[in-house]
Amino acid sequence: MTLPTVVLVHGLGGSPTSLGELPDEITRAGYQVATPTLPGHATSVDDLDHIGLDDWLTALTRLLGERSPTVIIGQSLGGVLALLAGAELPEVLAVGMINAPVTPADPDVMEHLHWMMDRGVRRQPCGRPDLRDPDATDPSYEELPLTALCDLVTAGDRAWQVASTFTRPLLIVTSDHDQVVDPAVGDQLAATVAGAVTRCRLPHSGHVACRDLDRHVLAAEITNWLHGLSAAWT
Repeated sequence: MTLPTVVLVHGLGGSPTSLGELPDEITRAGYQVATPTLPGHATSVDDLDHIGLDDWLTALTRLLGERSPTVIIGQSLGGVLALLAGAELPEVLAVGMINAPVTPADPDVMEHLHWMMDRGVRRQPCGRPDLRDPDATDPSYEELPLTALCDLVTAGDRAWQVASTFTRPLLIVTSDHDQVVDPAVGDQLAATVAGAVTRCRLPHSGHVACRDLDRHVLAAEITNWLHGLSAAWT
């Protein structure tokens, strides 16, 4: 069997740059790598105003269909989309998720977002990227449309609903110091999915793990996981 293409997907408001050196390290391990830019990203936040979950999934599904077979790995929103795509597409052999908010939708969060939109608020500031490395940066959007945040919550809820029937190999990565997604989400997800799960914990990193203190550990864990899968497939 030919080695699968590894598709790496960035998070909400980010870009392929948010993945740091991970694409290069996986390429050096012998895999072809694709790093798509989700619609509405890597330009201006204005372009994200009318883009949402259906657009992201459509673009990702099209790419995956062109690069079969694939392993898809995503950071944050990218991880949520990876699970959703992997649950639907037979060409996806395995899924990796890095600090992905796969949780049932919190009605209080959704109510608050809609409350703000009803009062004319369109965007929410993001604050500083959640990175513990003082020298690291993430050139992501500085604010996000509330509609996109609603879609992020919806996507996480939808992914949670399909998790219990997901049977393909799954890598779940969590950062111990993630201030965006509770690291306990990874354990909850691991206990829910039906297939084989590999867990990876990053003891020194925040949410944007691909650019943080454990980035080389993360790359090594992912390439080892890929090599193990590839050995089983060939």
